[in-house]
Amino acid sequence: MVTDDQQTRVDEDINDNIGTTPAANISAVNANANTASFKEMFTAFKKMSEEQEKLIGYLAKQVETLTARTRAILPHGATKLAEEHLISRLRPTDRGARMITRHEKNLTR
Repeated sequence: MVTDDQQTRVDEDINDNIGTTPAANISAVNANANTASFKEMFTAFKKMSEEQEKLIGYLAKQVETLTARTRAILPHGATKLAEEHLISRLRPTDRGARMITRHEKNLTR
C-alpha cells in the first residue's frame, strides 16, 4: 500500500526532510535555475552597457573632431550668414526684387 506521506528524502536520514515536500524541492531547483539565468542575463546586460559606453565615447570624440574641423574651415558666424543668404533668396522684398545681402554681393564678385 502506498502511504499519503508528502515528505521526501534528500539524504538517508528521514529527519533531514521534515517539512520538505516535492513542491518545495521543485521550487528550490527552479530558484537555483532562475538564479543562474539572472546571473547570465545580468552579465550579458553589463557587457552590452560596456559596449554602449565605448560607442558613446567614440561618437562623442567624432563629434568633437568634426566640430573642430568645421570651426577651422569656417570662421565664426559663417553658417549664420549662409542661412541669411538662403532666406533672403526665398523671401522677396516689398518691391518684388530679391534682397541682396552684403555676403551675397561678396559671393557674386
